[in-house]
Amino acid sequence: MPLLLVEARSFPLALEAAAARRALLPYADLKSIVAPGAFLAALELRGADLGHALLSGADLTGADLRTARLVRTYLQDADLSGADLRHADLRGADLRGARLDGAHLVGADLRGALFYGASLDGTVLDWRWAGMPGELLRRADRAAGRPAGPEVDPVGDAERPVAWLKAILADRESTDRAIAALGPFIRAGDNSPAILRALALDVAPATSAPAPPQAPTSPMLWTSRPRPRPGARRTARAR
Repeated sequence: MPLLLVEARSFPLALEAAAARRALLPYADLKSIVAPGAFLAALELRGADLGHALLSGADLTGADLRTARLVRTYLQDADLSGADLRHADLRGADLRGARLDGAHLVGADLRGALFYGASLDGTVLDWRWAGMPGELLRRADRAAGRPAGPEVDPVGDAERPVAWLKAILADRESTDRAIAALGPFIRAGDNSPAILRALALDVAPATSAPAPPQAPTSPMLWTSRPRPRPGARRTARAR
């Protein structure tokens, strides 16, 4: 097995050197490391154990974190844009203010994770647990200047996935509020519940901007005779 020997003044600097060399660190034991603000872009960390690590403000853009263990990892204000977090264990992770633009979270365990203020443009979400839809609903209410609606129940996560749907389907007002907030975040290839996708499709025509009027077309457009070319000889046909 090839080994990488890196000499550095500190462990965070050694990790940065490994990232700069495009090192492969699958299944590495990095539990409880302290590397705030470290530059770890595009680092191969598939299956690595980063539980309880302090990575606040770290640059993990494009990092491969598939099946990685990130239980109670501190990732406040970290940049995870484009990171692959499929099937990662993010239970209790602190992602407040993190950039998750374009990240892939399908299959990730997000129970108890915090997403306050996280950037989610183009993120492929995992919809099984209450934390993510709950945050989307809260920020939609704040943006609209209205009181918060019924809270999704994170305790229900222990019962079964998507147990939070019970809260948003309680009545028509709650459902309409939820679909307006969650619908724009549904992406192809995510595991959004079928009922959520169906409701989002039902309201899409009503919430989308009307199509601009088109110029009227003549019903005779395809039946009119072509005009004779200039100078062409005209003949009359007798019956």
